[in-house]
This record gives sequence, C-alpha cells and structure tokens, in this order.
Amino acid sequence: MAQQQETLATSVFDKLHELKDALQPHTPATNATVEHTAIPAGERKTQEEVRAEIRGEAKAEEHIQRNEGWSERIKDVLDGGEAHRAREAEADRARQEKEHEEAKEKVEAERGWTGKVQDVFDGGKHKQELEEAVFARLEAEAVKEKKAHEGLGEKLRDALEDKVHADQSHLQHLWEDAPAKEKVEQEGHRKVWDREGREPAGGKKNDEGWRDQLRALARGGQKEEKKQVERSWLKEKLNNMTGGGAAGEANEDKLDKTIDFVQEHILHQGDQSDESALENWKDEQISDTIRMAYKQVSGHELPIADNIQHYNRYTLDHTSMSMSQEAPAQNIDRPEESSSSSSSNSGLFGALSKQMNEMGGGGKAGEAKEDKLDKGIDWVQEHVLGQGPQTNESASEQFKDEQMSDFIRGQYKGAVGSEFPLADK
Repeated sequence: MAQQQETLATSVFDKLHELKDALQPHTPATNATVEHTAIPAGERKTQEEVRAEIRGEAKAEEHIQRNEGWSERIKDVLDGGEAHRAREAEADRARQEKEHEEAKEKVEAERGWTGKVQDVFDGGKHKQELEEAVFARLEAEAVKEKKAHEGLGEKLRDALEDKVHADQSHLQHLWEDAPAKEKVEQEGHRKVWDREGREPAGGKKNDEGWRDQLRALARGGQKEEKKQVERSWLKEKLNNMTGGGAAGEANEDKLDKTIDFVQEHILHQGDQSDESALENWKDEQISDTIRMAYKQVSGHELPIADNIQHYNRYTLDHTSMSMSQEAPAQNIDRPEESSSSSSSNSGLFGALSKQMNEMGGGGKAGEAKEDKLDKGIDWVQEHVLGQGPQTNESASEQFKDEQMSDFIRGQYKGAVGSEFPLADK
C-alpha cells in the first residue's frame, strides 16, 4: 500500500513538472529539473517516458550550449562544427541504447514463457528478429520526432544528405545492372584517373560536406574547380620530344584540328588540347586515311592543308606509293626490261622478299587475318576505285586498310553506341 502511494505521488509530481514546462515553453530546463523528472529505478519505462527523458536531456544540452562562453562557440566555428557533431553523435548513441533496452523489455513481456521455450529450439533467433523490428520502429519514430523540432539549417542539411544518398544509391544500382564489359571499361578509366590525378566526369572523389553544398547553391551552382595536377618537368619534356604536348599541337593542320574538334565535342572523348604522342599518332593515322580516301575517289589532294611539314610528309608517302603502283604499266611498253627485271627478282631475292612481306603482315598471311569489313574495303578498292587486285597486298597496304577499318568501326561505335556488326575474326 505504501509503495502504491509513493508511485502515485511520483506520477503526480511528474505531471506537475510537465504542466510547468508546457506553461513556460521558453524557459530552459536545468540540470535539477532533469534530475527531478528522471524515471525512478526499478520501474519499466514506457515509450512516452523514454521520449520525455530524451527531450529533457536535449533541453539540458541546449541550456548548456546557450550558457557556454564565446571560447567554445569560436572553437566550434574553427573546427568546422566537429565538437557539435560529436555531441550529436553521442546523444544519438545514448538514445539508441535506450531504445534497444526498451525493445528487449517489450519483446520479453509480450512473449512470456512460451517465448523462452521457443528460444531453446531456435537459439533466440525469433526473439532477436522481434527486437530488431521493435527497435526499427522506435528509431523511426524518434527520428520523426527530432525532425519535427529541428531548425531550418538542420532541415537543409538533411535534404542535401538525402539527395546525396539517393544519387549514390542510383549509381550503385546502375553499376550492379551494367554489363561485365562496361564494368571493365569503367575500371580502366578509373585507373587512368587515379594515375593522372584527375577526377571522374560523374563527380569528385570525396563527397562535399553539406556546408560546401550550401555555399555552392548560394553562388548559383558555380563550384570552385580544382587545379589540375601539373606534370613533372621530365614527363612533359619527354612527351614533347616524342611528338606530344604543345610541340605536337603546333604541327597539326586544319584537318587534324577538325578531328580534335569532333573527338572533343561530338564523340565526347575529353580535352584534345594537350594530347600525348600516342594520341597524336592515332589522329595522324585518321587524317591520312581521310586524305587517301578523298584522293582515291576524287583524284585530287584534300584541299585542307596549312602545315607544310605535314603536307610534305603526306605527299612524299603517297607519291612513292603511286609510283610503285604505276611501275607495272611502264614495264608493259618495254617487255625486254620487264623480262630482265622479273628474272632478276626471281630466285633467292624473290623468296626472301616474299618471306619478309609475310613476316610484316602482308601477303597471304595478312589476307587470312582479314574480317568481313577488311574484305569489303578490298572489294571497293578493286572494283569501285579501280586500284587493281587486292589479293596479295604488301604489309604497308595491309596496315593502311586496317587503319581505315578501325576508323570506320570507331565512327560507327561513337554514333550508334555498339560495335560494328561485321566481324568474323
């Protein structure tokens, strides 16, 4: 009887304090108030009592923060709010511990002795699942209660964090659904970015804090660009010596610059202003293929050339090629010289020349490696452009045909997004 009277007096005392807090909403709670409103030991805490205790601790923490000196506030500003975030994390940890305890007590009370029997058979697995479900519900309610009392700054921060989480989840789902070939290609891009110190196109390596995102929104979305990692002097020097960098860009003509423009703005292959020696060599092969195809169709040089060195290189290469193609026609008018030259090329020299041609990728060995696209190019050269039989091409001709087929495949993939369908190799 005495214990019931004491419990009744305690509950009435708690109601009076709650009424006092309701009548004075702007009066901060003190440590004494928190101590008086604490739940007596030995009694089971209900959900409302746990929430009231959490609110009391939050009010006490708020009171301490308002009464602390300017030195603590300056410290919070200088360390970027780390102390404040640490206090919030500690409060969340304490709340979750209390919710775990409440979940255990609630499940234990609901299950009774039958639950203990079930624990013997399943090792407490069902009990653990029930406790996790109750804890998840309590945690969701506590978070909802916390958001209802938070200010504008916290709401903006939560909104930004939710957006970042949603974007990361979307990217994770895209990565899981991507084909294996695409994953291998993206991993290769990531290794290049890590090696060159560059950032992926989809975002930065490290996520920005919510304060940085707020500043970016206040500036209208203009984020500060990170400075690119400068190459070392030796690497830059070697790149220029091999034909890349600024030295290679200076030797480009209008056709090369047009190819760079298409690669950067149409095919979206990145900045082409500081290419390596290998990239410049690939662009030269593409431009040479275009020039050769134009000359074979029209019979004239491509009228885009403002670099004499590049033009002379192209003219000398293709003049020698055309002279080698016209040599049989000259021997027709002089059969004696033709027979003597054929006899001189026979024997050991002819066999050696044939073997060297096949070792270089020409002849029958090169023809055996051609796919349907390469054979289609040979058919056009022979029957449409009238360049003669393409059944026993030299290594140089095989290389040029291969460059032309690679260029066609690259253009098709850049425009369609899939591989060229002609492939039987």
